[in-house]
Parts: sequence; structure tokens; C-alpha cells
Amino acid sequence: MRFAVLMGLLLSTNVLAADYLIDVREPNEYAEEHAKHAINIPHEQIVEGVKKHNFQKDDQLYVYCRTGKRASMAKDALNKEGFQKVEVVGGWLGVQDGLKARDLFQK
Repeated sequence: MRFAVLMGLLLSTNVLAADYLIDVREPNEYAEEHAKHAINIPHEQIVEGVKKHNFQKDDQLYVYCRTGKRASMAKDALNKEGFQKVEVVGGWLGVQDGLKARDLFQK
């Protein structure tokens, strides 16, 4: 299910309207490989990062990391700040092959 959500988001023409895909891994992990259109905001900096990017509390935010653990922590931190439309789409390890097959993989 999470993979389907991520793929729908990445394939949607409306992805940049008010839907954001956030890679909450460390910058070195993001630099190695990431989903196209993903914004890198490390999970420890997620609240400051979404404010810096001027995300609104009613924007839909999709977060992922390597396994899903940091994405869950980022979701919790965002929820506490009033961002309620946050979804963990899972771990990078589980979605790489599908992204590569659809040319949505950035290395």
C-alpha cells in the first residue's frame, strides 16, 4: 500500500501543487540516491525544515527514510507542530526497484 501511495504521488501531475515528498535521511544518504522531486530534510531538522520551505499546515506531506523509522519520528514531530496531513510512505529500501523501473530514481 505504501509503495502504491508513493508511486501515485510521483506519477501525479499535481505533485508540486501542495503535495510534498520529503526524504528524511541524512544528506549523504540523499546524495547517494533518492526519489526524483524529493526534498531532503533530515528527520532531526524536520520542523525547522518545513518552516524554511514555507510548507503550510494543510499541505500533504509524504515522508520516507531508509527503513521507515526516521520517517515515523518525523511524522510525530510534524503532528505535534500542527501538520496533520503527514503520511509515512515507508523505507527507501522497499521502493527503489519500482522507482528505477519508472525512471523516478535519482542517483
